Amino acid sequence: MSIYFNVIPDDHERLRFDESYRQYGDGVIYILRDQATLSFPKLFARYPRTRFILFNPPVQPWISQAYGIHFRDRGYDTKNHSLEGIRELRLDSCFKLTAIPLFKSLVRLTVEHCIDITEIGGFTRLQQLKLCNCPFLAEIHELPALQYCIFDNCPSIEDLSVLLNVKGVTLKNCRLVTDVRPLALAEKIIIDNCPNVVDVTALAAIPHLELTNCCNLRDISVLNQVRSLSVNGCGFVEILPSPNIIENFSGVGLYRLVDLRPLRHAREVDLSHCNSLINLRGLENCEKVTLKSCLRICLGLFLPE
Repeated sequence: MSIYFNVIPDDHERLRFDESYRQYGDGVIYILRDQATLSFPKLFARYPRTRFILFNPPVQPWISQAYGIHFRDRGYDTKNHSLEGIRELRLDSCFKLTAIPLFKSLVRLTVEHCIDITEIGGFTRLQQLKLCNCPFLAEIHELPALQYCIFDNCPSIEDLSVLLNVKGVTLKNCRLVTDVRPLALAEKIIIDNCPNVVDVTALAAIPHLELTNCCNLRDISVLNQVRSLSVNGCGFVEILPSPNIIENFSGVGLYRLVDLRPLRHAREVDLSHCNSLINLRGLENCEKVTLKSCLRICLGLFLPE
């Protein structure tokens, strides 16, 4: 059984919360503002099998009363609380939180809009990590079991060495990231709007790779072992990997792309807004081609080599 805790100010908010989070689990416990004396340890005693806590305090000053957990410079004061069974933790808009307690059984962790957190690490069983809108979070360390991670709008993150063994990675709006070599063993990578990612040599064998709006990326010729490749919005790319094993290719907005022959084995291709294309030579064997706003294309030139 999973019980979800949320501190809410009134019944109206309670209805909204129920609609938003009912898909998460088997039950929900609500703590209204006038019930702030109901302590967190008592709730755990009542529901000992709880495995998930959701912290989303709309009013910061009274959350420590409601949960019996105190926000201090070093994070939570859990001295008198037994929280060893927690497997999933979501922290949203905890503006005064500066550190996250080391729950030993934690498997999934989501941290959103926690502006004072600067580092995360030490979770030996953590498998899934999502960090969103944490502007000063710069250090991530000691996550040996991590398999999947999402870093969204975390502009202070630069070092990805903790991600050596991950299977899936999403990096979005991480402007300091330059070295993607630690991701070389991943199975799926999404990199979106990371302007300093320019060398993708280490990603040559990633089965599924999406490079979106990486405005300074130019050379992708090394990506000849990628099966599903997307370079949408990477306008400087003009030469595709050749030879390659690409099955699915998306190159929306590649305004310098002319030669499509490297895509001769692809099954599905999206070349929308590629305004330099004048013919489709090389796509004779393609099963599905998407073209939108390709102003210079003349379909009558769909000719064999």
